[in-house]
Amino acid sequence: MVAMDQYGNGQPVQYSLIETNSDWHMAKCMDHFKRANEHWHFVRIVIVDKDMREIDIILKKFPEARVLLCHFHVIKWLHETIRKS
Repeated sequence: MVAMDQYGNGQPVQYSLIETNSDWHMAKCMDHFKRANEHWHFVRIVIVDKDMREIDIILKKFPEARVLLCHFHVIKWLHETIRKS
């Protein structure tokens, strides 16, 4: 995870090595982040790739946050979709 301020400056706040990309593992990573960061409730925006399962988990774990799709990953998906058709 990377935290970013209002000026676009980011820094890593958590590294997670997980066995699989399952819902349970993702939820545990977010639970750990919340335990390790007492100000987690200030998270307002989370940017993700197009994994819808991940979005559902984030919305449950960070109910005050808006989930946005990463511009880069959306454009990449569009290019791949156009190329395949």
